[in-house]
Amino acid sequence: MIALLRRHKLFFFLVFLAWLAGFALMGILDQGDAVWFFSQHRTPWANHLFAWGTKLGEPVAYVVVGLILAFRSLRAAASLPVAGVVVSLVSVVLKLLFAHDRPFVWFQKMRPDDVLTLVDGVQVYTGATSFPSGHTMSAFALFTLAALWGSRRAWWQVLCFLLALLVGVSRIYLAQHFLQDVVAGSVPGVGIGIAVRWAFARWRGPAWLGWRLGLIKNDSPLP
Repeated sequence: MIALLRRHKLFFFLVFLAWLAGFALMGILDQGDAVWFFSQHRTPWANHLFAWGTKLGEPVAYVVVGLILAFRSLRAAASLPVAGVVVSLVSVVLKLLFAHDRPFVWFQKMRPDDVLTLVDGVQVYTGATSFPSGHTMSAFALFTLAALWGSRRAWWQVLCFLLALLVGVSRIYLAQHFLQDVVAGSVPGVGIGIAVRWAFARWRGPAWLGWRLGLIKNDSPLP
């Protein structure tokens, strides 16, 4: 496990820096400040970027990344839906446990004079399901797996990190989650990605899938 993490240390170094920045901002800002900042600084290009970028935390992203990884390893592709199921279960349990209001509802209750500017075409959720961010958890699990199964080259590791980060920022920009929800979602997301990668690396699949026939290498990285 330690050796695996060391081989992809750039990705985890960037994740660690993002966590440091996130916790630092949480200590400086009041709840809702990050959401309010984006609400007051919207631009057309950012609206499109984050409206589409947030979809990287949804099932369609798992399909796309799975198809990419399948060219080199069926084992890698098979690990993605498992991670998706685990993320869904963990997310639902935590949301039910904490039952925090979404930003739109919170602002109506706590800061009624501050009216959020929403992004056209984006449905804003209003339930008590804010903490943690399921999209962020999903994205960090997915792209942690992509980083661990894929190439060790710097460009691939940086790309995986940036795509996961894009989802997290998008959830705040779109007024779907608070900063704390995003940070809290990213931590178990990375953990799920690591755990699923470790488990699948040690699972000996049936021969008919090609893993024992030598047709596909178990840990074959992308070039």
